[in-house]
Amino acid sequence: MKNDWLTIPDAPNYEINSQLICRNRKTKKLLGINIDYKNFKYYSLRVSWRTGTVKRSPKTFRAQAEAAAVKGTFKPILSLGGRYEINKHGVVRNANTKRILKRKGHGKCVEVHIGRKKFQSFCVTDLLWEVHGQIIKRRYRPQPCFIENAHGKIFFPHLRACARYLAPKISYAVLTVANWLCKRTKQIAEWKISYPPKDLSGNVKWNSKGLTALANRQAKCERTIQNGLR
Repeated sequence: MKNDWLTIPDAPNYEINSQLICRNRKTKKLLGINIDYKNFKYYSLRVSWRTGTVKRSPKTFRAQAEAAAVKGTFKPILSLGGRYEINKHGVVRNANTKRILKRKGHGKCVEVHIGRKKFQSFCVTDLLWEVHGQIIKRRYRPQPCFIENAHGKIFFPHLRACARYLAPKISYAVLTVANWLCKRTKQIAEWKISYPPKDLSGNVKWNSKGLTALANRQAKCERTIQNGLR
């Protein structure tokens, strides 16, 4: 049994180790774990005659003990009612259970519980600005791309702009098309897609406006020729 015991904040008379074993701090007596009818395992710890007992899972008690042992920079998020908190590194956790929330949307958002079976996504950058007054610097650089079909070729400075353009034309959601582009899909429906490489500075030396205008002129010429053949 490991000797890394930490005091449980909500029940100071008890402590728990990394093996999720709980014991009394004074008597060192190990506590038995309880199991309810749903096969949920929990410890029932008596705090005081006023507060009564605290019932939580071993993982929750351990997470609370670890959070209390480490002095972090977590502060409550007031816009979420103080139910969640965030540190300066953009880590969001439950203020009660101290469980860290997993990021979604390519690591940009977290999904929090706002009501009965209702969840809502929030941008980590916005939460950082609200609580700590800081902005996360982007570590990525936009990836340009070309799309072309029988009518011409169009340049986009980043994938999001390309997804917004293609989505209504192929009757798909913008997020779905953006995911395909992030996976470097080379063809979507009738559109062929190419991703030009970046130079060392992260910028691509392309005249986007000139190329787009040229592509539009080519498409116009092709339509004129087709109409003349008819």
